[in-house]
Amino acid sequence: MKNSLQRTKTTMVLTGIASLVIGFFLFSNPTGVALFATSLFGGVLAIAGVMTLIGYARARDQASQADLLIGLIELVFGAILWTWPAMFVSWLVVLIGVFILFTGIGDLVEARAVAALGAPTAAATLMAVLTIVFGFVVMGAPFAFVGVMFAIAGCGLVFNGVTEIVAAFKK
Repeated sequence: MKNSLQRTKTTMVLTGIASLVIGFFLFSNPTGVALFATSLFGGVLAIAGVMTLIGYARARDQASQADLLIGLIELVFGAILWTWPAMFVSWLVVLIGVFILFTGIGDLVEARAVAALGAPTAAATLMAVLTIVFGFVVMGAPFAFVGVMFAIAGCGLVFNGVTEIVAAFKK
């Protein structure tokens, strides 16, 4: 029982340290980490595509056309992510901005429909307009929001690391 408790404490401390280190890097260079992670994922995906294509070529008589297609998709998409990580990261944030924008438009339509029934909608209309504005802001400055998102994630990981280490020594 004591050995199991010691292993749990050790695991908590190691998890806390890993969380602190990763959180520090995320907080100190959020955009760089996003680009590095995207490039790394792209490289791994491209290698997986090459391996799938090699497997297809070696067992062509037993492999299906789907194997060839999957290998090509992995290779091309991986190469794009590896070569142009900024494009992918920006595109992803722009999509989030579009989602926010359309949510705001839907909220505005809903507020107007409720207003037609005679209900007060000033607060709902204001929130919808602010959501629409925020959607445009996110789409207009994607890298600023990548930095903000990863910096917040970094703060969360640092906090998690501290709490894990503190909890390990309290037991």
